[in-house]
Amino acid sequence: MSIEEFKLLSAGIDIGTTTTQLVISELTMKNRLPGARIPKIEITEKKILYQSPIYMTPIIDHKEVNAIALKDIIEKEYQKAGFSLTSIDTGAVIITGETAKKENAEKIIHQLAEFAGDFVVAVAGPELESVLAGKGSGACDYSRHHMKKVVNLDIGGGTTNIAVFYNGNVEDATCINVGGRLIEIDESSERISYISKPAKIFIDTFGLDIKNGARIKLNELEVFCDKMVELTEQVLKGQQVLPALQEIIMGTPLKRDNGYDCIMFSGGVAEYIYGNEVEEGRLFKYGDIGILLAKAFNRSSLTKQIKLLVAENTIRATVIGAGTQSMGISGSTVFVKPDMLPIRNIPVAKIHWNEFPKDEAGIKENIIAVVKRYDGSLKHNALAISLPCPKELSFENIERMAGGIYCAWQEAMDYTKPLVVIVEKDVAKVLGQTIQIRSGGEMKFICIDSIHVNDGDYIDVGRPLSKDDVVPVIIKTLVF
Repeated sequence: MSIEEFKLLSAGIDIGTTTTQLVISELTMKNRLPGARIPKIEITEKKILYQSPIYMTPIIDHKEVNAIALKDIIEKEYQKAGFSLTSIDTGAVIITGETAKKENAEKIIHQLAEFAGDFVVAVAGPELESVLAGKGSGACDYSRHHMKKVVNLDIGGGTTNIAVFYNGNVEDATCINVGGRLIEIDESSERISYISKPAKIFIDTFGLDIKNGARIKLNELEVFCDKMVELTEQVLKGQQVLPALQEIIMGTPLKRDNGYDCIMFSGGVAEYIYGNEVEEGRLFKYGDIGILLAKAFNRSSLTKQIKLLVAENTIRATVIGAGTQSMGISGSTVFVKPDMLPIRNIPVAKIHWNEFPKDEAGIKENIIAVVKRYDGSLKHNALAISLPCPKELSFENIERMAGGIYCAWQEAMDYTKPLVVIVEKDVAKVLGQTIQIRSGGEMKFICIDSIHVNDGDYIDVGRPLSKDDVVPVIIKTLVF
């Protein structure tokens, strides 16, 4: 193999509400511009080398992740796959859904980081998880290739993550407490063994006869699932929901004017929406209501009135292979503070607008709306924001961008952590200088350009390579 081509091993670990899994992939990287001063490294091939069985996530008393059992699962799977920790180059550990709310979730994910090489670690916030799942299912790519507005519903054990894509961009995202494991059932006795808090809200709101420890009443559970699907439809259409159900919506409500062309499903429940056969008398084979919930979605108008697309990946959508790296070099017109570098594993929030906002408030609102998806990640990370430049690069427009960024930083970001501002055109230095003046030197930030990133990417920024302040940037894209 030439020096212009090389391979990496990538490990992905996904710890969800219901399931845990490991995937190891081989990634072929190639320099598309051999001999050029600035290389352009791209992934040319992705090959899955090993997929673990799908395990039930070990939880103690519905309160804590069982750290010992979880680590044992991952260690045994590495042994079965025939790989050592030292052979893994890159990867991601993602903890999602209701599991991300467990008392020891953040501690667990950092303990498991050693299993993913040069990793990205994320306790995914509900809206960020929606974006990742929509990329993994194929909804994002379909919207790009067919110029359609596609909504992806990733239905897991505790949550349904919703993301709207158009032309490969994220237009909207939210999360609701609708899932297949909100009620757990002992299959052998046909008695209810656990009712979650969100499930109790539905039960109380609609006066359903569902009680912990009681024998199941199939018709009541079917009504329960229908009510969850009705709420999902209301959220998708931007309609008002009952005040008693407001707590079920975990993210920002969707816009009212989404107008979907297509719908796609991923997550464990999607396996049965897309037609997995149910064994005779085994409606509760997983000890929950996931199969009933799938049937309720199939009865709904969502699958009748909107074109249904088949997902490329369902239960493995959130992470199939993770943490691939492509190398970029910033432009020489950057605004950096060398004492802040290097910085690693910074999540990227990509801001979109059709027309450049008319004032600072419009820029601020656009930034804050996207940043809110990343709340779960900001506890341990700084943040990068990627902004489109106005068509007219006048100083007035640069000042407007700087003011909007500063106002958003004041209102919605952690003052103690650095902000990375990314622009694609060569204006980082003047934009950075303008932000510095506007903030009176108060903001802790760097500004880089000539880098293309996407929602859900993570970046590393290294120390300057020369007196011109050119900096190396590693873009880590979750590969699905």
